[in-house]
Amino acid sequence: GVALKVAQALIGEVPGEWMEIAAIGTVADLMPLEGENRVIVSYGVESMRGSKLPGVSALLEISGVDQSQVTSVNIAFAMAPRINASGRLDHAGRAVSLLTTESLDEAHTLAGQLDLLNRERQQVVEGILQEATAQLEQKIESRSGSVPDVIVLAGEGWNVGVVGIVASKLLERYYRPTLILGIDPESGVCKGSARSIEGLDIYEALTANKQYMDHYGGHPAAAGMTLHREQLQQLETGLNEYAAAILTEEDFVPQRLADDECTIRDVPIKVIQEIDRLQPFGMSNPSPRFVFRNVTVKETRTMGRDKRHLKLVLEQEGQQLETVAFGKGVLAEFLTPGSVIDVMGELSINEWNGMRKPQLMLQDIHVPHAQVFDMRGHADPLHAMKHFLSALDVHLRYKAGSIGAIVRKETNVSEGNSLYEPCLWVYDRKVGLFPCNAAAEQYGQEQVRTLFVFDTPETPEQLDAMLALFSGAENIILLHGSGNRLDRLQMPSRELFKRIYMLVFKWKAEPVVEQDIIPVLSRQCGCSPRMITMMLDVFEELSFITRKDGMITVADNPPKRDLTSARHYQALEHMAETEQVMLDASTPQLTQWMISRMKGVS
Repeated sequence: GVALKVAQALIGEVPGEWMEIAAIGTVADLMPLEGENRVIVSYGVESMRGSKLPGVSALLEISGVDQSQVTSVNIAFAMAPRINASGRLDHAGRAVSLLTTESLDEAHTLAGQLDLLNRERQQVVEGILQEATAQLEQKIESRSGSVPDVIVLAGEGWNVGVVGIVASKLLERYYRPTLILGIDPESGVCKGSARSIEGLDIYEALTANKQYMDHYGGHPAAAGMTLHREQLQQLETGLNEYAAAILTEEDFVPQRLADDECTIRDVPIKVIQEIDRLQPFGMSNPSPRFVFRNVTVKETRTMGRDKRHLKLVLEQEGQQLETVAFGKGVLAEFLTPGSVIDVMGELSINEWNGMRKPQLMLQDIHVPHAQVFDMRGHADPLHAMKHFLSALDVHLRYKAGSIGAIVRKETNVSEGNSLYEPCLWVYDRKVGLFPCNAAAEQYGQEQVRTLFVFDTPETPEQLDAMLALFSGAENIILLHGSGNRLDRLQMPSRELFKRIYMLVFKWKAEPVVEQDIIPVLSRQCGCSPRMITMMLDVFEELSFITRKDGMITVADNPPKRDLTSARHYQALEHMAETEQVMLDASTPQLTQWMISRMKGVS
């Protein structure tokens, strides 16, 4: 924009042929789209749709953008990353040559080179991100699971041209002000970039610690700095002390603001076309965000070669809306069809094979109720737990004490990472649920929001006690196995009890050893020994039999009693139902049953 105005001053008129280039620079440099900037981008995008510049056409083509439909959003997310990759990994001269060449062949060659550089940039970013994440997890573990108020990470050989991108990704994941620095191993000089959250002016924070840096500069949301590696620890300590005095717990909760709340029926194509008249969208003129509440997930799948992206089909009152979320492919396995959710995003029109449909570019998901995740029968429950926690940590934002696990016996469900160490609780028939590790004793059950159930509750009372104890749990993950089918209970019936009693009645002549007749009854009736034992409990309660010293005596003239009045019969019925649902019900049935019980004990 500045270069365009200088050219205008020199030649006395607006150089319209360079409006496209000025628009690309304005959007790529994240300039506010207001005043003359808005005019430049608006005219530039319009010109770009029929561009005669070979470089612009070639760049749009290799980015997969329909030139006739190009928008400022395409500049920001398709063109700008490829142009910037030139300066980050190679030399900005390639991008300049692309945008100024008059040769279509040269333009295609240069566009291809920038595309390859961008792919390389993505790989470099991913490599640094993995190293930085591992370094951060070590820090978190050393802090007993607490994430620092300000994240400061540095590594030798980290490309300083992409550390800002890495900082942005870590900020998105942990929502903390983040500094990422590359260290020159020979000189010890560190150069880095910072990205900050809404509540902390990172430039002011750096200014308060300027004695540790050789150079720094920036604005409230982002900054750059240079210092020696010997000053890293002092800078990290100083920034965290500064942040601790300013930030509150609420500042670490990211907030997204929406412009309106509507239904799917409210946003046909003609409405989206009206919204598009507000373009170009960008800094200081963001695309409007809309919230859709209580929409049902009809379909879910991943997109892209590496399945990194998510596509949903949402339904509400018979109307459907296709939804795309870039980089959220991991959520596909956790959003099952039938789930009712709230979503927020930006509306657009998807054109494919001559068809035009409304589309929502998803930015946030909210589940307005407790969720039950069916992961029963997993071959490696510990691995499943770790995968769940790792996949959803960006969305659930775990805190110390927020993860719980329940088992029947003491089992080591910790993976050695204190960030993910669960508060471990154990079933006990006599004393109920009790904590059995330091985390559970320290934090209790009130803070648990994500609960892993490794073993099936043995009784309905245990299940209800679990749900009541962890009433604040927002996510319950069922990881129990299918159990021993030879030891299953079955729903009791009058016919089954009659059959068992007739067999028992044959031994009325004299007492029999209980342990001897249980296998016999089990074989003849096709019931588990556990089931037979509980049926004998019913007979004893109703005075049909007596038990003493391991022997059973059949009553000569048993009283007439209603089976269903027996407390043991009712317990058997409830236990059989619980076992049947927990082990055999379909995912929708199990989810609905669990949620109804959760409501019953809340």
